[in-house]
Amino acid sequence: MKFIIDAQLPPALADWLVKLGSDAQHVEELGLREADYAEIRDFAHQLGAAVITKDRDFSPPGSGIFIVWVRIGNSSNRVLFQKIEAVWPSVLEHFASGVEVVEIR
Repeated sequence: MKFIIDAQLPPALADWLVKLGSDAQHVEELGLREADYAEIRDFAHQLGAAVITKDRDFSPPGSGIFIVWVRIGNSSNRVLFQKIEAVWPSVLEHFASGVEVVEIR
């Protein structure tokens, strides 16, 4: 599964997910840093990608894309990555079973 990292999250998250074996790109790499959520959602839908975001506007049910909703407050990249890594296999399992929105706290 491909992942698009939204602007509120660090570009380093995409690189880190690639090291874990996922296909991930930050919106900055894709020329979408200033795009609104509808543009990013449509782009993700065209790619068949999930969006990893802190913005709950991305998560309308039935939007046709998968969402990883990161509900971790401001933290260092190290803490953010540790929290995501702890649940990442579960996130992938949820998506494989058809769950559209996975929340990480």
